[in-house]
Amino acid sequence: MINLGDDMLIVSLQQWMVQVAGSKYAQTTPEDLFDGRLIVSVLRILDRTFFDEEFDDAVYEGKPDKSVLFLRICTKLAEYYEVIMHRDLYNSPTWNVNAAKIGRLLDVNELTKLLLLILAAATSNPKANELLKEFSPSHNVRDDLSKALSDIDGRIPRRRQSLRNEEFEASQVELNRSEVLTIVTENHKLKSRLAEMERTIILMQEKNAKLCDEAESSKGKIEDMINVSIESDKLTQKLKSYQDEMKRVFNDMEKLEMENSKLIRERKAINDALNEQNAQTKAVSSEMRTLKDNYESLQSKHYQLERERGEANNLREKYKNAEPSNCSELNFLKQKLNHYVGEISDNEIQKQKNSNLKVQLSTLKSQIEKSEDLLERETDRCNKIYLELLEEREKVQELGEQLSILKEVNQKLQESKCQSDKTIEEFDAEFNLSVLSERRESVHMQDELLSSVTDENAELKKKLAKAENDVKSTECLSRELENEKMKCDALKERLKVAEKGLEDVGTSTDRQLVNANIQNEEKNLTIQSLEDKLSKMEKQADERTSKILDLESTCDELSKVKTSTHARFEKGISDARHVIEMYESFMSTIISQDGESFRDIEALRNKIKCYERNIQYLEKKQKQMQALVEQEQRLITGNYYEMCFNLSRQLTKDDIRTFMDKQIKRIAFIDAGER
Repeated sequence: MINLGDDMLIVSLQQWMVQVAGSKYAQTTPEDLFDGRLIVSVLRILDRTFFDEEFDDAVYEGKPDKSVLFLRICTKLAEYYEVIMHRDLYNSPTWNVNAAKIGRLLDVNELTKLLLLILAAATSNPKANELLKEFSPSHNVRDDLSKALSDIDGRIPRRRQSLRNEEFEASQVELNRSEVLTIVTENHKLKSRLAEMERTIILMQEKNAKLCDEAESSKGKIEDMINVSIESDKLTQKLKSYQDEMKRVFNDMEKLEMENSKLIRERKAINDALNEQNAQTKAVSSEMRTLKDNYESLQSKHYQLERERGEANNLREKYKNAEPSNCSELNFLKQKLNHYVGEISDNEIQKQKNSNLKVQLSTLKSQIEKSEDLLERETDRCNKIYLELLEEREKVQELGEQLSILKEVNQKLQESKCQSDKTIEEFDAEFNLSVLSERRESVHMQDELLSSVTDENAELKKKLAKAENDVKSTECLSRELENEKMKCDALKERLKVAEKGLEDVGTSTDRQLVNANIQNEEKNLTIQSLEDKLSKMEKQADERTSKILDLESTCDELSKVKTSTHARFEKGISDARHVIEMYESFMSTIISQDGESFRDIEALRNKIKCYERNIQYLEKKQKQMQALVEQEQRLITGNYYEMCFNLSRQLTKDDIRTFMDKQIKRIAFIDAGER
């Protein structure tokens, strides 16, 4: 079976159509095939007499929908098959294209059917060699195309004609198709050979460029080796100067560390003093709190004493004209008064103490502020010194790194000196042996010959040194060449991997485009469903707002009832106070009339207490009513918010379910496409 939804098949067909249509459609993608313009232009190139300008005008007449546009294309293609190819495309169930699916649902399978039918028409066309000249698909796509073309020949029924015409047309179609396939395979082979030749040319050019670069680099390295010996002397001098600077820096570091340790000790001492002062302030603040509490309690007592004093003065005035039987009570009241006077004097003494403590507190606060300022200054100073220390350490590290580099350079220079000394000694030994043999052979040699020999010896030494340097440089160059060859091999492997990755990315992007189209359709459907849900939610919100208005009207009624009950309670309290005042006046009249009516006074006091209890009970009831009203309001608001929360929760659950169903359908659709 042919996989009509294969991305590689669609991409290769689209590329072929772009090659046929020309550079005008060079920047088109497989998604642009749903526009229909590229297909119409290819059909017109295929047969200009059949797909003429009238066909073009009929396709785009009246700005049609995509489904109408593809329906017009499919009908004209079926006529082409019937008239020119003598095939009945309408009566073939497998290769009959559904234009509505392409236009409305953007069906990839139906689009591939249409493209394969156009390719089959191109292969049986007399211009097949020109149309399929540059078409070179991959091996898998070629197999799929050959299967599809053979299936089109077998499945699409022929129009009723004479047997000779049928046999002639079939043989002609088979010949055209065989020629087209051979041309396609030859094109593919030629392109592969061209690519290989281009790669070999590029590699040869790269090798030539590398060899030129290596020759230039070798010349530069020889010059660098000459300059290194000159720079080594300078570096030794710098080493000495750096060592002197290092000694100075180490001395400065020791001094700074000593100062830092002193500052740390001072800081610790200041911190300890501050901690002690903080402990003292905490103790003073706790004492102040206790004193404040005592002061408040004493003030309350003072107010009570003043009230009792006022009552006592009133009682004095009342009981001045009373009988001597009340003397005992008067004495008791006098004792009470004296006791209260003593407590008032104690309170005044306590007030003075509190004022002194406040003064002490203010002084302590000023001392704490000064100590905090001192601490901040000392911390800033310590931080500055610490930063200077870090800078000095960084400098020391840099100097150490430079020292290590200079030491390595010095070691290399010493090694090179030792090697040169050995070579010079060897040459001296050889030279001495040659001189002795010459003296034995010819004692009467002249001094001029000796001088010439010494000059030649020096030149030989120089030549030997140059030869050694050349040997070393050549060895280094050979190593670098090997390394660069290894790098080139690694780069070739990376290029192969990158090409494979690019192919995978191309296929994945095509699949992603198809998936994106499907996702867009799903998103449009979800948007419509969400709009319906929003309209429903708005209706529900209107209903809830009407309910809230009803609840607010009930709350207003309850508040009115509350205010009426509050007014009633206030009236009752005022009546009770009026009664109490009446009883007090009655008591005063009784006391003025009869001195011995204490029992009646006590009874009246008991009645007053009963009235006060009733007043307290009414006040408690009022508070309970207020609490009940507040609870009702909280319950109303809580129920409303619960209703809103449950609604939003249900909506989110529905959205999640719909989203999961769509995802499951999408995964099933992708799995079916891959199968």
